[in-house]
Amino acid sequence: MTMGFWDLVQRYRDDSGASEAWIMRKAGLNKGAFTAWRKRGIPVLPEPDQVAGLARALRVSQQEVVDSILETTQFFAQAELHGLGILSATAEITRPEGDVIDPNEPLPEEPEPRSDTDAGDQARDQ
Repeated sequence: MTMGFWDLVQRYRDDSGASEAWIMRKAGLNKGAFTAWRKRGIPVLPEPDQVAGLARALRVSQQEVVDSILETTQFFAQAELHGLGILSATAEITRPEGDVIDPNEPLPEEPEPRSDTDAGDQARDQ
């Protein structure tokens, strides 16, 4: 069974004697991140650089950090409880442009790959 995030943090603290403040600094998190996460829950997965920082600070793999956060938030249990697929269980997924992606939106169709002979045929047709 996967260890929850707070258990992971506590295990490292017990083994190393490090404070939560030290872990947050080492991970590059804001000073009150853990307090906010404890109070309101972990709303979304941290940014990739924060996951990498937490992994370095806690001396575990990035995958273990992600798994522990998913365990703590009961992400998969909540998705199953509500009969949702993985994508529709996430609160929001955004495109680089900033607009929210509807998880039920069909994927755009890929253009057919063109071969060199197609390009020559098009040139002759014009």
